[in-house]
Amino acid sequence: MIEVAISLASNIITASVTWLLARRKNIADARKAEAEAKASELDVIEDAIKIWRELAEDLKKEVQRLSDDNKALKCEVGKLRLINNKILRALDKINADNAEMVVNQLKKDIGNESID
Repeated sequence: MIEVAISLASNIITASVTWLLARRKNIADARKAEAEAKASELDVIEDAIKIWRELAEDLKKEVQRLSDDNKALKCEVGKLRLINNKILRALDKINADNAEMVVNQLKKDIGNESID
């Protein structure tokens, strides 16, 4: 009976010590895994930031190009409005007697010989 009690006590002590040591190791492993997960998460966030920065730079370049195109188109529209106004004023002056003269003057003013 004493042998059974000693054997049982030694088994309980061995199991308790093993459980305590394994518990410490498991806690350490869990903390290590958590730290690795946080590091991995930071790497993912850094990659996302890099992608957004590149995208923002590309968009900035595109906005600048579109702004330049817009300025050029505004200039062209301004020129075309001036030509249109000249044509409208010439149309107001045209009558049967001076049509050819007004058209020639208009061609000269606009600098476009294709107006008929």
